[in-house]
Amino acid sequence: MRQILKDFYRAHISLLIRYTVIVAICITAFLITGVFARDNTRIPGIVITAFLGCCLIWAAADIFIVAPKKFRDKLGEIPEGSAAEVVENYSQTYRIGVHKFYKENWIIFYSYRRIKLMRYDEIRSADLRRNGIFLRLCDGKETIITLSPGESGEMLMAAIKGRNGNIKIMLNGEPAHFASEPDGEEKDGKEN
Repeated sequence: MRQILKDFYRAHISLLIRYTVIVAICITAFLITGVFARDNTRIPGIVITAFLGCCLIWAAADIFIVAPKKFRDKLGEIPEGSAAEVVENYSQTYRIGVHKFYKENWIIFYSYRRIKLMRYDEIRSADLRRNGIFLRLCDGKETIITLSPGESGEMLMAAIKGRNGNIKIMLNGEPAHFASEPDGEEKDGKEN
């Protein structure tokens, strides 16, 4: 469990650093321009500074308190044997980006500051869109696998499909069609 959380924190620490830098730049700009020194801008400056500080605190609490608690709750909802399998076999997962694929049964990934854990057989369809892979689950819910810049959505889709052949693959909301060649025939580059 500790390694799962450590990887999650490592993946999200840059987000907190960016938020901190933005808040620091805004406060510095307020100080340099004299927003806090003038009577007509002091109150709005304090309100904006408080809002930015609250956003930073919210993001930190979301990453360090809320996400681990929800993940622990998720582990508590599944049978003990499965929860132990998830925790004990985490070191044996293979990684594509920040997404971890277990050899059997499970996928773990991060989505909007949450640790998502699901079984491959819970996924009904996977739809590759510009901003991520939308997974429709058997219970009707939908979740998204966010893609980092330079990350291959097609590679993730292939890995998911490889673990559950019953998943319906879609591209931008349309069913994907795969052309298969009959065994024994080679492509010669010509159309028939």
